[in-house]
Amino acid sequence: MNKTLTANIGGSVFNIEENAYHRLDQYIESVRLYFAKEEGTDEIIADIELRMAELFTEKLRDGKQVITLSDTNEVIAVMGEPEEFGTDAEAEGAGPGAAFAKTSRGGKRLFRDPDDQVFFGVCGGVSAYFGWDPVILRVIFVTAFLLFGSGLLLYLLLALIIPKARTTAQKLQMRGEPVTAENISKAVSDSFRDLKDDIKDFGKKNDINEERIKKEGRRVGQFLRKLGNFIANLFRLTGIILAKIIGFAVLAVSLIVVFALAAAFLGWDTAFMIDVNELHSRELLQNISHALFASDTHRSVFIWSLAGLTLIPFILLIFAGIQLLFGISKIPGRPGLALGILWFLSLGAMAVSGVKLYGEFAYEADYQEEIPVNTESDILYINVSDDEDVKYRFKTGLGAGSIFFKGFVTIPGIDSTHIIYRGKNKLTVAEAEKNSPFRPEVMRTSNGHSRKNALDNARNIEIEHRISADTLYIRPYFTLKKGQKIRAQEVTYTVHVPVGKRFELSPGAASVLHDVPNINNMYDADMAGHTWIMTRNGPACETCDNSAAAETDQTDKNDRTL
Repeated sequence: MNKTLTANIGGSVFNIEENAYHRLDQYIESVRLYFAKEEGTDEIIADIELRMAELFTEKLRDGKQVITLSDTNEVIAVMGEPEEFGTDAEAEGAGPGAAFAKTSRGGKRLFRDPDDQVFFGVCGGVSAYFGWDPVILRVIFVTAFLLFGSGLLLYLLLALIIPKARTTAQKLQMRGEPVTAENISKAVSDSFRDLKDDIKDFGKKNDINEERIKKEGRRVGQFLRKLGNFIANLFRLTGIILAKIIGFAVLAVSLIVVFALAAAFLGWDTAFMIDVNELHSRELLQNISHALFASDTHRSVFIWSLAGLTLIPFILLIFAGIQLLFGISKIPGRPGLALGILWFLSLGAMAVSGVKLYGEFAYEADYQEEIPVNTESDILYINVSDDEDVKYRFKTGLGAGSIFFKGFVTIPGIDSTHIIYRGKNKLTVAEAEKNSPFRPEVMRTSNGHSRKNALDNARNIEIEHRISADTLYIRPYFTLKKGQKIRAQEVTYTVHVPVGKRFELSPGAASVLHDVPNINNMYDADMAGHTWIMTRNGPACETCDNSAAAETDQTDKNDRTL
């Protein structure tokens, strides 16, 4: 039993006995040493391995799978030992591979010749096989094409059928020469020699010498340097143009923003000396700031720190835009340092002012009042007046309400010039015990810097409602008079309806209904304009579609039997 190895020979993989592998490896190394000083040693060894791979492939026919030592010796006998190279002695029958050597070395094979080709090398290959002059064969093909038209078709068919001689071994077979290591080396050396001769001939014909090569090299180097300088200058010019464009854009945008921020802080009428759509922004800013901040000092610190935080970065951008646009080397040190210090001071002042403003909302208080109702009726009408009933002009929103700063407001009992804030009320409905009276109540909620301050802020919320017989009238908004502080004020009306009694919501209630659960699963705003009955499971609509009405009747019957 012999150990086998896997070897890659000429790009083909073979299973080979271990002793055969060592013999083959020794042979390849000896050939490599022999041709070490020759030009194209690697090409010679590669062609020898390709030829040996062909011979080993012939050995593996008829189901044979492993290359043996005897197979290796026979292939080496065909290729020839290095010590036999350069001698004419070929002792036929002198060794175990003599018979295989005869069959492997003899005979020609037809290939297309890539070294003697005009188009595909068909004429060169056929001429080498038969020993003809390729010029005569080319004349025959051209004549056949011109006279009969069949020469081209025959040539193309032969180009498809006849393989191309790609390796040195195939070129030797094309000429009928023995494919031995020595012949392969000679063919490779001849090809290198021919290439050198062609290069020399080309140099002589075109007056190419070492001095001219150096001269042309210097010219190429000068051209490349000029090209590099041109490209560098082009990029530099492009960068300058882009810097100018960016600088102009930054400068223009920064100036616009700075001017707009200054106008916002000083007022549009101060900045532009005009009244923009009756929008007196300075008056608006004053009203908002007085209503938000605890004192004039607090307001001033916040506004000026906000101005510093927003304006200074854009002022620095203006310097940067000037620098890019006009090529100034750097921003002046002292103004830049001063602006930086001022920005950090503004940041600190903003932090202190923000903490102070947060403290103004630290506590929350509720002020609740019950609205007495004296009616024996089983239904309470809740009439919320539409916004159209009140003429007002509010210029900006703040949460659920609006900031007021100009006249044309008509609210009963309140001087229109004294209103600073208008907020929307909330209305909800809750269940009360059966057989108890209707019980509306209103809760005013506000924040403040202390519990007492929060309670005072809640009490100062202006609301309007009244009871007339079985109707509760509610205004949809609450107001704050000038001098009051905006502290997240809210007003919530809650109407407690006993089980089994009804209430009707006017269409105007759609704007104030908030979080009213009902068994019809209707949205709050959709409940307005309908009559409802209170059940144990919540309000049920009596004037909605038939399915809802049927459910309401059944629920009403169940409640009356309780």
